[in-house]
Amino acid sequence: MQNIIEKIKNPVNTCLEKVKAENINKGLIKGAIIAVIMTIISTISQIISIFTRYWNYYYYRDFSERMETVWSQIEDEKIFSGILQNIIITAVVIAIVALILLIIAKAVKSSRKYEEMLSIVNNVTIILGIGQVIQIVVSLIYAPLGMIVSVAVSIYALLTLIETFKQCIDVDESDTLVLVTTGVITAAVAIVMLLLTGILKSSLGDIGTALNFMNIM
Repeated sequence: MQNIIEKIKNPVNTCLEKVKAENINKGLIKGAIIAVIMTIISTISQIISIFTRYWNYYYYRDFSERMETVWSQIEDEKIFSGILQNIIITAVVIAIVALILLIIAKAVKSSRKYEEMLSIVNNVTIILGIGQVIQIVVSLIYAPLGMIVSVAVSIYALLTLIETFKQCIDVDESDTLVLVTTGVITAAVAIVMLLLTGILKSSLGDIGTALNFMNIM
C-alpha cells in the first residue's frame, strides 16, 4: 500500500523510471495487456450501468423477470460480441498516441525513441484504468461523486502525460514545443475527422443503395 501511495504522489517520476526500464518488446506486450484490461473494465462498467438502470426501473417485477430483462438489454447492446473489436481499437489508440508523441519529439529534435513514447502512454493508461475502477465503485455508492472522481482522474492522467513527456524529451524551447504540439495534434484530429466523414458517407451510400434496390423490387 505504501508503494502505491508513493506512486500516486509521484506520478511523473514513476513514469520516467518505467521509461528507462522498458524496451520495445515489453512495451508492446504491456500495451496489449492494458488494452485487454481496459476493455474488460469498460465492459463491466457497461453491464453495471445497464443492470442498475433496468433493475431499478422494473422494481415491481419479481427477481427472475428483472434478471431476464437486464440480460435481454445486455444482449441487445451486443456488449460481449464487441469485446475483441474494442481490444483492437484500444491497442491501436495506444499505439497511435505514442506515434504522435514520437512525431512531436522528432519535430523538436529530440533523440527519444518510439519505445519510450509507448512506455509513457502505457503507464498513463494504467492510471486511467485504476481511476475507472475507483469511479465504478464510487458510482455504486453515489453516482455524482463517481463523476467527480472520473474528471479528477482524467485531469491527473493528462497532466502526468504532459509533464512526463516534457521531461522525457528534455527540450529547452518551450515555445517551439507548444507550436509543434498544436500543429501535430491538429493535423491528427483533422485526419481522424476526414476518415470518420469518409466512413460515414460510405455507410450512408450503402444504405441509400440498399433502399433504392428495395424500391425497385
